Amino acid sequence: MKKLIYLSILILTGCATPQMYNPKSINTQDLSNVRTLSGTGLFLTAEYSAYILYIHDVNNKEITNRNALSTQINDISLPAGRYHFQVSCRNKWYHGSAAASFKVEPSKNYEITCAVTKGKNFLGISVDSTVHLEIKELV
Repeated sequence: MKKLIYLSILILTGCATPQMYNPKSINTQDLSNVRTLSGTGLFLTAEYSAYILYIHDVNNKEITNRNALSTQINDISLPAGRYHFQVSCRNKWYHGSAAASFKVEPSKNYEITCAVTKGKNFLGISVDSTVHLEIKELV
C-alpha cells in the first residue's frame, strides 16, 4: 500500500516539475522559459488546459526529457532558437492536440495557450471546432 501511495505522489508531482534543456551549458539567466496555461481545475472546467507533449529543435530532434512519470510538461527552460511544440489541449468535455513552431529569445518568459475556434454541429449548435496554439511573451 505504501508503494502505491509513493507512486501516486511521484506521478502527480512529475507533471509539475520544471525541466531544462541546456546542451551547451548556457548561463541559466540567458535561457528562455516557456510555460503553459494549465487549468487549476484539472480538466473539470470549460477553460482549456495546455500541456507540452513534445518539443523538437530545428533538426527535428526531440529535446523533451520525458519519462514514464513525467509525460506532460508545463514549464521548461530552453536556449534561444526556433522550436516545434506539440501540446495537449483539454477541458472537461474535449481533448485535442495542436502543434506550432515558435522562436524564443534569450532571457524571456513565454506562455503557450490553446485557442479554440467555434463551429456548428449538424443541429446548428455552436461547438468547439478546432484548436491551435498561441504564444505570448510575459512581461
